Amino acid sequence: MSGILSTHESARPIYAAGFVAGLIVLAVIALLPEARMPLPVIQPFLPMYVTTVFLIDGMTAYLLIIQYRSSREPFLGSLAGAYGFVMVVAAVQVLIFPGAFSAGGLLGAGPQTAPWMWLVWHTGYPVFVLAALAVQAMRLHAEGSEGLRRVSGMLMIGGPLAALLLAWIVIGGRGRLPQLIAGNAYHTRADFEAWPVVASANVMAMAACLWITRLRDLLSLWVGVALLTSIGDAVLMLCAGARYTLGWYAGQLLSVVSSSVVLCVLIFEFAQLYDRLLTSSIGLTERALYDGLTGAFNRGYFIEQFPREMRRAVREQTPLSLLMIDVDHFKSYNDVRGHQMGDACLIAIVGAIRKATRRPGDLSRVMAARNSRWCCRGPIRRALRSWPRRCVRKSASLRCGAARWRWGW
Repeated sequence: MSGILSTHESARPIYAAGFVAGLIVLAVIALLPEARMPLPVIQPFLPMYVTTVFLIDGMTAYLLIIQYRSSREPFLGSLAGAYGFVMVVAAVQVLIFPGAFSAGGLLGAGPQTAPWMWLVWHTGYPVFVLAALAVQAMRLHAEGSEGLRRVSGMLMIGGPLAALLLAWIVIGGRGRLPQLIAGNAYHTRADFEAWPVVASANVMAMAACLWITRLRDLLSLWVGVALLTSIGDAVLMLCAGARYTLGWYAGQLLSVVSSSVVLCVLIFEFAQLYDRLLTSSIGLTERALYDGLTGAFNRGYFIEQFPREMRRAVREQTPLSLLMIDVDHFKSYNDVRGHQMGDACLIAIVGAIRKATRRPGDLSRVMAARNSRWCCRGPIRRALRSWPRRCVRKSASLRCGAARWRWGW
């Protein structure tokens, strides 16, 4: 299963999500009494806000699709459809909003088009999340994974397509839409009839997230936080009563937070995956270069580095020494004293060699089970003096053969 859908290894993600959720609830409660307070009209605010949501939800959908393609988890693909839906709706919303790009909005929008698109946005997102949670519920009960992948693919593509279809219906029916807003105030009879739909969709999605996933994995935990933030957004917008009030501005900012939390957890997961990949790569490199028992460089490293040391010796015109160190009667030593003592003997020999190879140009490698090659820059005499004679137990003796190459010979 994908790492982002794995069960929590510690309580830290739960504490972090609980802390963020608590801040959101406290902020909504604190802003409710002053939600109707009028604030200055900032025309560039909405284009910047909707553009931010468009980019965030687009990146979220993209990262979810990447995760889906690698893990084939149906929940990821289905959830990508929900964020693709919001991305398309946000793009349409900024084009049709009055005062964003033109006085009445683009695409032939009417005065009721923008508030109806907002209702489509804040109802469609929880509905698609509900569909993704239904897919996850069937996935947890292992009911036809191949069929669920097809359903997931349909939801992944259907989210943006549904947004385009609903936008076409809303814009095309601009003259027949019930009135939701008069000027900047939106407390009308149709508005009160539409709000329960938005509220019930968000509450049902939140309840389903708690019931189906139990918030047991990282993604479900933060999807729950996003749904809670969406509920706070809807509550503040309802209590604000008009555009460009404290509740209206705060609701838009909460919408950005709702879009951001899942993206943040996806980026965090990708960073964790990269860290684990880097750690595994370093481990594989070390296993490829070092002997597993003694920790000395292996034959591959010696073959790779020896030509470099030759070129360095030519470049610096310094001698290059090669020592062949052999443990006498090592097989008998190993048979009599046991393999553990034999391993300890080899470790002690390599440890003594590594203590002597303190310069960057000194190399050593273990060959087979009983001899080592040591490449050392400098004269043989100095190389032999730097190697301690008593490096193993008294019952083991060593023989050392040496050769020197000097530039110009």
